[in-house]
Amino acid sequence: MPTQPTDQVDANAEDDDLFNGRLPILQALEKLRLRLLDLTRRNRLLNFKHSPGKCIQFVEARPDSVFRRLVEGGDKKIVLLPVPEPPRAEWVIIAGRQTKPEAKEYAKKCGINPSFEFTGGGEQATSGVTLQTLYYAEDLERYCRKLQREMKSALEETGAHVLFLVFGFLEFPEPSPSDKIMTAPLIAVPVIIEKGDLNQETRCYRYHLAYTGDEVAENLSLKEKLRQDHGFDLPDFDDDVTEPEEYFRKIQQTIHDKDGWKLRQQTTLTLLSFTKMLLLRDIDPSKWPIDGAGQSELTEHPIVRMVFEGVRHQDGSDAGLGRDDVYDVDEHPRANIPLIYDADSSQHSALIDALSGRNMVIEGPPGTGKSQTITNLIAAAIAEGKTVLFLSEKMAALEVVKKRLSLAGLGDFCLELHSNKTQKKQVLEAIESRKKKRFPLPQALRSQLNALEEKRQTLKAYADLINSVVGNAQGLTMYSVLWKAERYRQGSGNAWRTALELIVPTAYELTDVEFQSLRNTLVYACQQYRNIGTFSADHPFWGFSPTELMPGAELRIEQLMRNALPQCEDLQKLVDEAAAFIGGGVLNLSPEKSAEVVAALGSITPAEVYPEMSRAALPKLFSPADPSAEVAETAIRLFDDKLQRIRNLRNDVGERLNRPETLVKVDEAAAQALGRSLSELGLTGGTCDSVKALGDEVLRASAAARHALATLEECGRIVGVAFDGSEVQIKKIAALVDIAMLAPRDLLQYRHEGLKKPNVGTVIEKAHEALQRIKRNRETLSEVLYLDMIPSESELTEAILVLREGDAWHRLFQSRWRQACRLHRTLDKTKAKVPAARRLKDLEGLLTLLKVTAIWHANPAYKDALGALYQGEDSSFENATKLMSWITTTQRKLVEAGLDETAFNALEIKEARLIEMASCSPRLHESIAVLTKGKALLQDRLSASRAVQENIGEATNGPMLTARLNEIGARIDAAADKLLVWSPGHVSVAESLQAVASYMALPEAVQSVDDDVAIKMLLGDEFCSSETNTGPVRDALAFGRMVLSLKLPSEITHALLSDGVDTNFKNITGYIKAIQVGWKSIDGFATEMAKYGQFDLERWAGAKPVETGFLAGLIRRNTQATASTEELISWVQYLQQAERARERGLGDFISLLESGSIGSEHLPNLFGYRFYGSIASHVFRDYQPLRQFSGAIHKIIREEFASLDREIIKLRGQECAHKAEQKCVPPQGTNGVRLDDKTELSLLTYLFPQPRPKVSIRKMMRRAGCAIQAYKPCFMMGPHALAQFIEPGTVKFDIVVMDEASQLRPEVAIGAIARGAQLIVVGDPKQLPPTSFFDRLSVTAEDGEDDAAALTSQSILDVCIGHFRPVRTLRWHYRSKHESLIAFSNHHFYKNLIIFPSPYPKTTRLGVRYRYISNGIYQDQVNVVEAKHVTDAVIDHMLNHPDTSLGVVTLNLKQRDLILELLERRYSNLPKTEEYRNRWKREGMEFIVKNLENIQGDERDVIFISATFGKAPGTNVVRQNFGPISGSAGWRRLNVLFTRARNAIHVFTSMSPEDVIVGPTTPQGTKILHDYLEFARSGVLVDITPTGGEADSDFEVAVADVLRSNGFEVELQLGVAGFRIDIAVKHPPHISGYLAAIECDGATYHSGVSVRDRDRIRQEILESLGWKNRIWRIWSTDWFKDPGRETAKLIAFLKELKSTPLDGAYFVQQEEIVIPPTEPSAQATQLTLERLGVKLETEEDELEIEVGDKCSYYQAASPEWVTIVTITTGQNNPNAGLISEKHPLAQALLGAHIGDKVILTDEKGQRTYIVKKIVKANET
Repeated sequence: MPTQPTDQVDANAEDDDLFNGRLPILQALEKLRLRLLDLTRRNRLLNFKHSPGKCIQFVEARPDSVFRRLVEGGDKKIVLLPVPEPPRAEWVIIAGRQTKPEAKEYAKKCGINPSFEFTGGGEQATSGVTLQTLYYAEDLERYCRKLQREMKSALEETGAHVLFLVFGFLEFPEPSPSDKIMTAPLIAVPVIIEKGDLNQETRCYRYHLAYTGDEVAENLSLKEKLRQDHGFDLPDFDDDVTEPEEYFRKIQQTIHDKDGWKLRQQTTLTLLSFTKMLLLRDIDPSKWPIDGAGQSELTEHPIVRMVFEGVRHQDGSDAGLGRDDVYDVDEHPRANIPLIYDADSSQHSALIDALSGRNMVIEGPPGTGKSQTITNLIAAAIAEGKTVLFLSEKMAALEVVKKRLSLAGLGDFCLELHSNKTQKKQVLEAIESRKKKRFPLPQALRSQLNALEEKRQTLKAYADLINSVVGNAQGLTMYSVLWKAERYRQGSGNAWRTALELIVPTAYELTDVEFQSLRNTLVYACQQYRNIGTFSADHPFWGFSPTELMPGAELRIEQLMRNALPQCEDLQKLVDEAAAFIGGGVLNLSPEKSAEVVAALGSITPAEVYPEMSRAALPKLFSPADPSAEVAETAIRLFDDKLQRIRNLRNDVGERLNRPETLVKVDEAAAQALGRSLSELGLTGGTCDSVKALGDEVLRASAAARHALATLEECGRIVGVAFDGSEVQIKKIAALVDIAMLAPRDLLQYRHEGLKKPNVGTVIEKAHEALQRIKRNRETLSEVLYLDMIPSESELTEAILVLREGDAWHRLFQSRWRQACRLHRTLDKTKAKVPAARRLKDLEGLLTLLKVTAIWHANPAYKDALGALYQGEDSSFENATKLMSWITTTQRKLVEAGLDETAFNALEIKEARLIEMASCSPRLHESIAVLTKGKALLQDRLSASRAVQENIGEATNGPMLTARLNEIGARIDAAADKLLVWSPGHVSVAESLQAVASYMALPEAVQSVDDDVAIKMLLGDEFCSSETNTGPVRDALAFGRMVLSLKLPSEITHALLSDGVDTNFKNITGYIKAIQVGWKSIDGFATEMAKYGQFDLERWAGAKPVETGFLAGLIRRNTQATASTEELISWVQYLQQAERARERGLGDFISLLESGSIGSEHLPNLFGYRFYGSIASHVFRDYQPLRQFSGAIHKIIREEFASLDREIIKLRGQECAHKAEQKCVPPQGTNGVRLDDKTELSLLTYLFPQPRPKVSIRKMMRRAGCAIQAYKPCFMMGPHALAQFIEPGTVKFDIVVMDEASQLRPEVAIGAIARGAQLIVVGDPKQLPPTSFFDRLSVTAEDGEDDAAALTSQSILDVCIGHFRPVRTLRWHYRSKHESLIAFSNHHFYKNLIIFPSPYPKTTRLGVRYRYISNGIYQDQVNVVEAKHVTDAVIDHMLNHPDTSLGVVTLNLKQRDLILELLERRYSNLPKTEEYRNRWKREGMEFIVKNLENIQGDERDVIFISATFGKAPGTNVVRQNFGPISGSAGWRRLNVLFTRARNAIHVFTSMSPEDVIVGPTTPQGTKILHDYLEFARSGVLVDITPTGGEADSDFEVAVADVLRSNGFEVELQLGVAGFRIDIAVKHPPHISGYLAAIECDGATYHSGVSVRDRDRIRQEILESLGWKNRIWRIWSTDWFKDPGRETAKLIAFLKELKSTPLDGAYFVQQEEIVIPPTEPSAQATQLTLERLGVKLETEEDELEIEVGDKCSYYQAASPEWVTIVTITTGQNNPNAGLISEKHPLAQALLGAHIGDKVILTDEKGQRTYIVKKIVKANET
């Protein structure tokens, strides 16, 4: 047992001394153990007091009967009996009121023995079915409810069972000099108290007890106390073999001679805690195994040392990691962790570190998914074959992880050893169930993972690319580039549509400064543009662009314009005269055109160019109907073609016909038919003579084929085949003849039936090969051995066996050896001395030869195959093989020819028959050759004829072939005869046929020429039929075309294409030369103007010189400009600025401005649009994903990714289960005869069928721990269960995970840490610290006893945060459905949570609601009025809002009890409240009423907070001591309180914020209470950025402008912390809420570290908050490509949403609720309790200091100095121990409980006091 720590160890040492390495680890560990060890009178296990509220005593209870019914009775229960209700006549008068008599006294009247000591006898005393109490039903019910609450609360918060039925108490004295007697419980059976049915008589519920199935608890404290102080060893109690009364007798025998010792056989139901001694034993180094160095494994454990010494035992790879840093999860090597639940990037990063083997801390602020992360961690760990210890004092923490694992299919791999899960049989059944189950691998997982990865890469690539700085020198992301372009586009009006093709080529190279400079250049140009009014022909100086003007230049320019006017007028006159000469109209000639015309006319002088042309034909050729002479040219060309055809026909006839004059029309048709026939035969290429020769050859082949057929028919008759002329029959005849020719006639006599057998040829071959091997081996052996005197096989075998024994030296003395050697020497030809191995080899070879030879000779298959040829080893294998080969060939040929053995039997045919058949061979093959030659003749000589080849193919037999030869030969011969009639023999067939056709076509061709009317009209008298000369008219056509090619003015062209061409040519030339001179004066004017700047004569005149009106425009412009000289300066200034813009590459934009395509007010923005558009286009060209991007497809990919991801997460559980099963290899262990000899799987197998296993869980773990871990790799338990069930050093774990670690004290956690190879500590350092709330179960408060030291606030989480790296913080907040629920805590405590905004405002259903109770009074630690209002609200919620779960939290324990009592009274009349409670209990969200100290880990949809504190009776002031809230960690308690709700918090308070006074010395917890009340009332947080803000990007500005222009009100950057929606559109009917969220793919989107964050989880969270189907995502790329279409889609989406009805209740703004007084505030609280019929017990540890009370306290620094004071209403005399309630010390003490720390701050500084004892005013 643990030893009392040494005196020099200070249990109150500061934590910093324990965990900074300053103390040796043994000493530091001993200090921790001192915190657990208490062998003083304060320990209830040593000094038990029977007090109401903590225990119920029973009378007439026989221990053995009760014990047997509980422990051995299975599920039997024991009913608790009240004292019978006395009739009214039995009631008594007390203090003037009629009331029931004392229960104890009335029990006597009822015959109930009131003694709690068992004395034996009585019917009830022996049955054990019931237990009699000394309470009336109402009081018993109240005490049972209280015990049940405490039992349940302790079980949930610590995992420890605290309700026990105690059998027997030992009274013993303290060592001298003390004379006090201590009382300690002996046998403690863990039980549960359950509510039964309603007793209709008493209207109270019955209660009963049931055994939990856990092991009977040992009072280790008593054992240690007796051992240390009295040297007395308490006997052990074995519940399997011992009953209480027998145990009592053992103890009685031991103490009978000890003075002051007494055994009390009492039975009591009470609350006890055995955990401290279990934990003390667990961290005793002597209880742990010793390592190789002789040290305890506990103190040498590396992680334990890290905890105490603060030394890092990890590498530096994590040195740079901060709490909020996250990995690039998608690219991390551990990206594919098998998640069974969602994990955001902060969770995933924590998992990566954990699964990498790091000892680490995971900080999990409320609602950030701690349990989800732990679940994923456990699943991944067991899939890797690791063992896990999941440790938490909180039952809820263990159960939520177990539930999640079970839902994922991994529950079977978990072993729960907490709360009610520690029954031996239950544990064994769980292990056996797992052993029997199988877990297949999901088949579809691998393919789905591949598909998911592909989609993830696609999504990531786009998000990275759109948010990467690419393709620009401004450092802008692609997203910023696109939205800058969009913003400028919107600022350019509608003009952007006209500039889509504009590009700024160098945009991607320019910085922002350079961009602004370019844009400013356009701004300045636009300003100058507005000064000139217009940039068009309307401006006086249009066409004149001087770059600068010197002073006076404008006057010289004016003079130039005046001088040019008369010259222009003279030129106009000359042009009019020339136009009149050539036919009137207008003649427009520019200077250049005049020169061109003069030059052109000089090149086409008619008399020189075409002197022979027909001038009369010119007007006919180029008529008005055919101005370009195309029709005439066609007619001439066609006429020339006709003449050419006549010449060609005459050439075709030539000398190729014998007598052409004899040809008639019939010959033309015959020639055509003959041509077709010869063409079909492919014979048109040869001469007439060659065709004649071929015909003769084919006819001869036909005759030879007929003779061959006759020969074949004769051969067929001889061989017995009926010949029908077919190739098949020819093949059969040939096969039979060939077989006969090949027959080995000299071997026919050796044929036998054995040759018919299958594979006989193979047998012959094998026989031959085997014989050859025998002969070779015989020849080899004959070289060394004599083979003519071979001994018997038995002699050889005997010699060989002897020689195989080896040639050791002693073999020489063995006769067997000598005989074996002698045998070899007899056979050996060399007779030399040889080694034994050689002898053995020779003899073994000889024996093998003999055996093989014998086997060969004995093989019957060889004889059967060879038949008569078999002659032993002299058999003729050559003849056998030859004969077999012929038979095989015969069979093959018969098969190939389609014959069977009936046609030819090789084994039976006679030799004469073979000779007869073989005689046919020469004639047969000669006939076959004739047929083949005939067919080849047709195939080769007529190969070009497809028809002939098809006919040959159809000739499948000889007769048909003969017919084809005869037919084709006759056809060719007839054709040749006809050809030789028409033409000489040397003429080719084609020439002969063509000559006939041409001769017959000549008359028609001549007639066609004579009938050409068009040519006759063009040529007139020059037409001469087929002898016509078309040369002169073709010259005229060429001349006219030359004139047209010069593109002269139409009037001049018309004059030159007339029959008077020569005269017109001369006159026109003169006019044009004169005009040319006039144009030179105009050129001079232009040249002079150009000296001042660019001068565009065409723009100046408003027309081109060749156009009508040029000269008139020139005259008009000179006149206008001369009159507007003053406008010249502003014109020049604009031109200068425009030129500057063009020089900078902005010419296209200036052109748009000057063309009027865009207004000057829009041009700078248009430039911005195209500038950034050019950057985008440049990037698009380089990045295919952007070019091909489609938002619609991307949306589908996102949806597919999300769907796949969810599906894979579902399958991952099955995968993990399969992997865990594969790694399950339980050790078999030993299987001895005795139970104690069995271990591991053998032990478990033995225990599985046992109804009551005789091995405790602790022993089971020691002896079968490895096997249990194989099946159950994850243990889930609390620290006390670990210490109770797992001995140190027996079961070890790869990973230890501690949850809710902020409440785990280091001394509680060390034992678990020492059992693991890796430690992961999970918790929230800003929530509840370790609390002493449940320590009261193990403490007895008694006068004169020293209080325990105040509990340190440091937890194992605090220690590890200082020592471990990394410390990971989970940041995504999931719990709150409205941001206001977490906003306060995030603002004050966390600062950096990622909180997602709700679309709804704070309402009656969402957010924080303030309910002020103006008449609430705080007295006796309760606020009755507030409790009643809370109760009413709870009932209302249950009845009217059944779809939301509910929890109530009070700020002290007594207020909790009051509310529970009030509710119990209301439930009985409202059955629907039971339906509500049962429903949420089934769903795991049971309705709860809890104290602030034990609410951590719980969450509900709605939380009602009873602030409890309020004004004292008769005052208007709230005392400023708020219990633990005013302590050093009070703010952490409140943080837990504020973060429990999902949907709404209702704060019921009798205090306004102003009632809580805040000053410089106010404790932090009190300040937080004040601020939260103010926040609840106003909804405003001080110094917090409100939801909504300035635009964060051009995207928001651009889209917001679009929405506003369409009538929607928007809010930018909606949110409060960590995450903001880019744009929120307000709901038109409900302006306080939001219609839709609009998000883009920019920084907010990209801030999601992983694809899962970005494209699934974030959206799903928003949807869960109410944004479902109300999120519109804008893809920048789509918007940039087609903003109009995307805008239309967005507006349509919003309009559709606008028309969708919403739940209006969400949009009802909540208001502060002030609950008016319903009762006079002066009425005493106690009276209110009495009127409500509620009784509350106040236990010693629940007392609170009030005015009039006497209290003792001591200063924390000096616990030995105790001060006693009484707090008065007015008198203040510290020396007399009296202090006024207004005194600062009294203000600090009021409201405090025993053990509380209170802080006094005055002019002397700040001091901490600890309350030791409270004596109420009515007890003094």
